[in-house]
Amino acid sequence: MSREDGGEVEAAEGVWGEEGGDLEDLRAAQGEHRGFDIPKASPESVVRAIFDGVENGEEDIFPDPMSQSIADTWRGGAANALERQNSALLEAASVTS
Repeated sequence: MSREDGGEVEAAEGVWGEEGGDLEDLRAAQGEHRGFDIPKASPESVVRAIFDGVENGEEDIFPDPMSQSIADTWRGGAANALERQNSALLEAASVTS
């Protein structure tokens, strides 16, 4: 498969295949975005945002405008609350052990 993203497609297909997924489904999902001019963050800006987030001790890092648009929903969501509760339980268990 020849595309702009080089080896990323082949790598994704390799992982997808190892997980038992249908490669045709993966290829169909990848093709859904063809023809759409979707703005993308530069790799440099994403890396910078990730390093800044790590440096600031952020638990969840949203390094591009698309992910930033869901940040507040994620931070206030049930999955994130459950993750924090489980983390607190594990910390408490390790202190008592």
